[in-house]
Amino acid sequence: MVAGQFSYIVSIATLTIAARLKRFDVTLEDAAFNLARRAPTVLWTVTLPYLKPALIGAAAISFLMSFENFNTTLMLVGSDPPLTVMMYGRMREGASPVLNAVSLFLMIASALIASRADAAFRNHHEHISGALAVNVARVCGL
Repeated sequence: MVAGQFSYIVSIATLTIAARLKRFDVTLEDAAFNLARRAPTVLWTVTLPYLKPALIGAAAISFLMSFENFNTTLMLVGSDPPLTVMMYGRMREGASPVLNAVSLFLMIASALIASRADAAFRNHHEHISGALAVNVARVCGL
């Protein structure tokens, strides 16, 4: 089941991260490399801080789409069904207040995760240019 969900979700996460990476200014990495910094240091201090909003957004979208993608989950279910399939099975027997409460909780939790990820993305996007300049200066020893 994990491989099936992964093959469906990875394409969307890859597009999100690739779109952010396409706008990346490579001269920031070049400046760090020209000052004799190693690749792991440049990756950790320049590239990953720039990609952080895309990584957070891709993780949030992947979680929400995986959770929402009931059809794929139902087709790929194994011996131990996940929560959504178990709820579907119990709903066929008759709706209970427990199912309603769990459904409400899951909807609220999904909405909170999505709104927090969106707020973090917007906040981080506003401050990214200044933070990258500081990281490049720190890598360069300035």
